[in-house]
Amino acid sequence: KGYSWRPSCRRSVLLHFGTWECCREAAYLPCRAPFSGVNHTPPSPEMTTIRRFTCNDLLRFASVNFDHLTETFNMSFYMTYMARWPDYFHVAEAPGNKIMGYKYRRQKLAKKLMHLLEDISDKDKAYFVDLFVRASNMPAIKMYEKLGYVIYRRVLRYYSGEEDGLDMRKALSQDVEKKSIIPFKRPITPDELEYD
Repeated sequence: KGYSWRPSCRRSVLLHFGTWECCREAAYLPCRAPFSGVNHTPPSPEMTTIRRFTCNDLLRFASVNFDHLTETFNMSFYMTYMARWPDYFHVAEAPGNKIMGYKYRRQKLAKKLMHLLEDISDKDKAYFVDLFVRASNMPAIKMYEKLGYVIYRRVLRYYSGEEDGLDMRKALSQDVEKKSIIPFKRPITPDELEYD
């Protein structure tokens, strides 16, 4: 449906506010807004711990998940990905075991998490990594382009039926001919998306 070449990439996995998920937006973490904490210096990337997401984290990350920039999903969504793809489901923690989200921008955390995702995906012989980002989120789009992602296609009214999403992709070593990132010629609708 919709595209002529689709490798058996097993799943397309992406980043979502410090955790991995499949086929959902990844764009909020890298916004350029300054840290908004009061009398608080955000930890340096060296003080950040990146580890696998656990069941206990489901109860701890609500403050990040309910941020106004987040497309919120129900608990079963996260439990499904934790059960099916635990190697791809990570969280970043600040000192004191605080789950890191939007207050920790501009520390190269998104870059670090994206490289981890790409390494894991490459070892799993995936053809590409993709992510969805709001079409209006130019800071995130530019950051992902710097990381080697290209706009593969536009998904009309992807976000709550209101805003278009961009499906951005980065080919991995398995896709020698880079066929997975050849831009799609027309916009699609959310019902045309394929989920593995």
